[in-house]
Amino acid sequence: MIGQFIYGLPPFALLALVLTSSISTSILCLFFCRKFIRIAKKEEDTNIIEIYSDAFGIAFAVLLGLLIVNSWNSYDQTNNQVRQEAIYISDLYKKSLLLHEDSRHQLRSALKTYVKDLINLEWPLLPQGEYSKKVNQDIFHIFDVLFYSKKTNAQEWFFAQQLNTLATQLNDERSSYLLNATSSITPLMWVILIISHIVSFFLLALTVRASFSLHLLLQVLYAFGTSLMLLLIIILDRPFYQFGGEISPFPLQTLLFEWEEADSLPSKAAPTSNPAFTGPI
Repeated sequence: MIGQFIYGLPPFALLALVLTSSISTSILCLFFCRKFIRIAKKEEDTNIIEIYSDAFGIAFAVLLGLLIVNSWNSYDQTNNQVRQEAIYISDLYKKSLLLHEDSRHQLRSALKTYVKDLINLEWPLLPQGEYSKKVNQDIFHIFDVLFYSKKTNAQEWFFAQQLNTLATQLNDERSSYLLNATSSITPLMWVILIISHIVSFFLLALTVRASFSLHLLLQVLYAFGTSLMLLLIIILDRPFYQFGGEISPFPLQTLLFEWEEADSLPSKAAPTSNPAFTGPI
């Protein structure tokens, strides 16, 4: 699988591979065309070559643009899902005050365990598109705590149902960004993209009528620019790949920091129920 090979490389190895292979292929295309292909000197023949080259160049540019936009939308959606997950966790933690004292402590402990395991166990697996079974167990434990929480009146039943809805939304957000952690570009699309990249080098080598040194410079600059576009697609396509712009667990880390700060403050007695509250959460 092309995607597994690409994302199995360390970031700097991937950067070096993309740049060196692209630039070297571009230079080889230039030498091949200069040595073995004799371009017609008639103006009408060169014009035909330029027409086909321009048409393919536009198609290749459109392909790159569509892939960048698609990857960027996936990256942005995944980033929002991670932030939304942190919001649901925070809401569950704060609104656990509405539960009975024993259930409140169990739920908060389960949420802390879930966030710690998510950061320490699952996050390192996301660049490879994998997930942690331990985090799955943590999610089920949160639902168990809510299901078996002590309910002595109708309001506590209502509060438990509302918290269960939040937990369901939390699980949905995690499931969504786990799906986005895998590549959305199929192996066939990678093959087409790489072949189109090489063809563009050949067409550039055929159409530029200039001195060899200037032609070589143009080939290298073109290869460098298109390599950056490919790297951008790679980074955005796998939003958790550690290349410097990956999605970080910062919102979740912030939650842990806030909870630790709150635990260090003098504790106050929390109400076991809120009979005066009758509205929605």
